[in-house]
Amino acid sequence: MEIIKINRGIESLESVIKRKFSKPSTSQPIKKKKRIYPWMLVAFEILKEIPDAKTKRSSVFQLCKRGSKIAKICLLDCQELGKMSIKYWLKLIKIYGKQIPQQKNTD
Repeated sequence: MEIIKINRGIESLESVIKRKFSKPSTSQPIKKKKRIYPWMLVAFEILKEIPDAKTKRSSVFQLCKRGSKIAKICLLDCQELGKMSIKYWLKLIKIYGKQIPQQKNTD
């Protein structure tokens, strides 16, 4: 039995482009991973540590985005004093808030 090799020659440019840029045959779209910023980790830690923080979830994320270091310091102060409530955390943010720079609108 003899194996016969078929020489197809040089492929046309059109067939190469179609093969390279054709969509995958899977029916599910490819999902991209979202980037996790350090301020998001601080916000998730605050939501985990302070029991009633879920009621002010959007405020926690917004304040952590503007100043994650100060938000972390306020969380540590809450833990040291044993006052684990979102109202006390927001009060500390207001006290230290003068150090948080305002976010510039890019619209």
